[in-house]
Amino acid sequence: MDWPRALEGILDGVEGGLAALLGTPDGLLVEAVARRRPGLGRAYLEAALAEHVALFQKLRAAYAETLGEPDLEEVWARGQGLMGYLRRLPGGLFLLLIMGPGANLGRARLEVGRLVQALDKEGVWPTSRP
Repeated sequence: MDWPRALEGILDGVEGGLAALLGTPDGLLVEAVARRRPGLGRAYLEAALAEHVALFQKLRAAYAETLGEPDLEEVWARGQGLMGYLRRLPGGLFLLLIMGPGANLGRARLEVGRLVQALDKEGVWPTSRP
């Protein structure tokens, strides 16, 4: 999988998309594609990914304990100036899309879902080795 190209395609498909990040279950950044914007440097992207993955892991544990639903797939958060949409990929990695406040969350979900379908069709997951 050409991850930079795939992440760029997601950003191109979501108006208001600012950055698309691929990361590990530990919150470590594997790949990033970002639009030029003040404050979206590498350190910010690494921290954003780590925090979103940590939030996801805590929510997943809470859902499993209180609702009996351990299979959490996605989380989104909205602040004053940014939104974050995190999706767990079936291969074990995470995809975080950082968007401006006017971005279309439905479109973000659609574009990321298309990526997951393409990975499934190819039989290649993020943790696969050639």
